[in-house]
Amino acid sequence: MGFIITAAVAAFVYYGIGWIKPTFGEAAAWIIAVILVAVYTWLIWIGSRHPELELDVPEFSDAEPARIRTYGKIRFAFLIAGCSPGLVPDG
Repeated sequence: MGFIITAAVAAFVYYGIGWIKPTFGEAAAWIIAVILVAVYTWLIWIGSRHPELELDVPEFSDAEPARIRTYGKIRFAFLIAGCSPGLVPDG
């Protein structure tokens, strides 16, 4: 069901923008910007009506930011190394 909804939204965005651009010409960028701001505001409004989510796993409530930051740096380094074959040593 999630895939169908995602595909429908993607098709709506793709064909909607495809229709707006030739119809409105130079003003299309401004119209798309107004639509994006309206949708963003609508989603913020929907999110503000619901309470904050409770933490499901209380023992992880005090996660160590230094460990998380280090993990993020390592993942970024692997991403860069994976995208740049010259940076990976042979072996």
